[in-house]
Amino acid sequence: MAIALRRLDGQVHSYEAAKSLGIMPGLRSLKKTDIDDINGDLIRAFVLLEGCVPISYLIPIMHHFVHYGAYAKTHGILRHYWMMTFER
Repeated sequence: MAIALRRLDGQVHSYEAAKSLGIMPGLRSLKKTDIDDINGDLIRAFVLLEGCVPISYLIPIMHHFVHYGAYAKTHGILRHYWMMTFER
């Protein structure tokens, strides 16, 4: 699950690669074509986690991660937008 979330957080490129992509060096980028595969990995991780721990350990707030891939696809990298801790 952590690897999928890290992949949805984008990738930082070298100076030359950032300039060739047209982004500022040091910023993160995320390929839209990869998001569906990453989201599938994230959902699979939750299914496997559910089978390994008691159901009471999976708190309802974790359900928001199911939508993380869809929101990353529409809004981009969610690092600056996501306020999951305040959504109670």
